[in-house]
Amino acid sequence: MLAVLVVARAVALAFSLILISGLFVKARAEVSAETLYRDGVAAKTAGDFATAERDLEAARRTEPENADVLLQLGLVLGFTHHYGEARTVLEQGLRIAPSYVDLRLGLARVKSFSGDFGSAEADVDRVLAQQPDNEQALALAGRIAFYRKDLALARQRFAAALAKAPNDPDVLMGLGDVRSAEGDDAGARALYRRALAQAPNSEELAERLARPPHTLYRWQLDASFAYTALSREPQKDWKESFDQLNYHLSAATTLHGRIEESERFGQYDTYLEAGIDQRFGDGATGYVYAGGTPVAHFRERVTGMTGGTLRLTRGGDAVGTTLATIDGKFSSYSSGDVETVKPGLQQFLFSNRLWATAQAIVTRDENGHFLQGWLAKLDGTATDRLHLYVGVSSAPETSDDVTAETRSAFGGAIYDLTDALALRIDYVHEDRRHSYIRNAAVLGISVKF
Repeated sequence: MLAVLVVARAVALAFSLILISGLFVKARAEVSAETLYRDGVAAKTAGDFATAERDLEAARRTEPENADVLLQLGLVLGFTHHYGEARTVLEQGLRIAPSYVDLRLGLARVKSFSGDFGSAEADVDRVLAQQPDNEQALALAGRIAFYRKDLALARQRFAAALAKAPNDPDVLMGLGDVRSAEGDDAGARALYRRALAQAPNSEELAERLARPPHTLYRWQLDASFAYTALSREPQKDWKESFDQLNYHLSAATTLHGRIEESERFGQYDTYLEAGIDQRFGDGATGYVYAGGTPVAHFRERVTGMTGGTLRLTRGGDAVGTTLATIDGKFSSYSSGDVETVKPGLQQFLFSNRLWATAQAIVTRDENGHFLQGWLAKLDGTATDRLHLYVGVSSAPETSDDVTAETRSAFGGAIYDLTDALALRIDYVHEDRRHSYIRNAAVLGISVKF
């Protein structure tokens, strides 16, 4: 009987020890997960992303459905350029906590890091639809607009965020980046200094302030020379030069004066032009030009042009912004007046590295007849410094006081040698119905100062 009692007490003691040990291990695990999370966030704040990833990954293994852990781990993976993994982690967090705004914004931030601006913007807009005054969402919307080179929208978003948080260093830095891109170096540096006062250890702000002052080019001179060879009819070759001086009155307004010297058929004409280009807020542009030839032999005596663009959609990255375009021109020749209207569409693709233009062309010629045509053009940035374009058209063209159906193929390249100097070459082949065939080569240079 005594032996049985001893065994029973031993079993009870062992069971108690196991229970207490289990509770201790569980409590220790819980404390460990919290500690790992805290240490991971501290390492992330200090910029030690390797340690942050290690600690947060360990916390995730302990508590795989902790949305806070998933948020911080996803951001760290984004900062270290592991965008696919980051999106997977953040999307897992949103499945667990679909209303967690910080997770939604974290996912948008990572998408913007990887260049998926359209999807990132959609996530931010979803947050702003529910919380229009969310400072973080406004600031992120500003940053995405800045990445997409929509400076007007970026300025608007950052300004709205700054009204909510006047001393937020990220917002101040974002607005400074917009000012810098617009050429306002002094304004940008003032904002960077304000941000640095709030975040004195920021390497990004220190780097921006260490940059040499941004050169603001107010003037731009474009000059070119064109040589045209004619065939099918015995005609002398043409020689023409073009010189245009632009003055950037502001980031939104540009004025220009232009002179064209033309030698055709043994005669000379000098065409003069002045104009203004204007950007109206977010998504619209317009222009008005006027010109004429003082003693016209074959050029237009007087001409006026106007038109512009209107953004229809922002789009995403693969299929980007869609613009509606319109161009109108009135010219008076010795043979009569010619009026042309060109409505069209412009579609940007692949993060604005490629864009296609299509125009319908309607002309009322010097005899009062209505003629129709079209133009298609494809532009692309092969590298950050090289721009290429090709196009074709079949449309009425007025030359030497006569409007005729003309089929054209054209192409060219612009290469930026430096930020202030660019070279260009263009080629045009025109087949003018019942008249000459024209092949023209154009060499040009652009200088900013």
